[in-house]
Amino acid sequence: MDVYRLRVVIAGISPLIWRRLEVAAGTTVAGLHTIVQTVFGWSGEHLHRFVIGGTEYGSGPGFRDEARQVRLASLGLREGERFVYEYNFSAAWRVDLRVEQITCAQSGLAYPRCTGGRRAGPPEDWAGPWYSWSGPSRTWYSARPCAPRRSSDSCSMPTTTTTWRTPAWTAKSWPP
Repeated sequence: MDVYRLRVVIAGISPLIWRRLEVAAGTTVAGLHTIVQTVFGWSGEHLHRFVIGGTEYGSGPGFRDEARQVRLASLGLREGERFVYEYNFSAAWRVDLRVEQITCAQSGLAYPRCTGGRRAGPPEDWAGPWYSWSGPSRTWYSARPCAPRRSSDSCSMPTTTTTWRTPAWTAKSWPP
């Protein structure tokens, strides 16, 4: 089974907020949405879409292909290729994804996995990256919980997001 190593960066935020993910090629586009939501501590309350190779994938009517049926392996992604995830259209969160490497799965490892990153994800209902430039709003990233519970978890993805979040992690504690 192939595995995609993805670098995932929230656009428009400084300092960078990013994650490095390893995702099975059999993952659907809808599954990747859930993974991105989990690693940034979001819960999927807002509309979203991916733009991959000029095609939009998302939830609801108006999308050419059903995101729950399209697998990453069928998209013909190559190393170095970039695509976009947009979330909460009114806040204009944009997440840039880049395929860093395509490799074979390692036996004994569970996928998806979060293998690196910096800083906690922004609050889900924040007004968007453009809002973070003004005064005291820059402080949100220092108090937001991060995804992994502890280093012994190997940053593996949980099956539910409720077990993934913990107030013990702050932006400054990433990585564990």
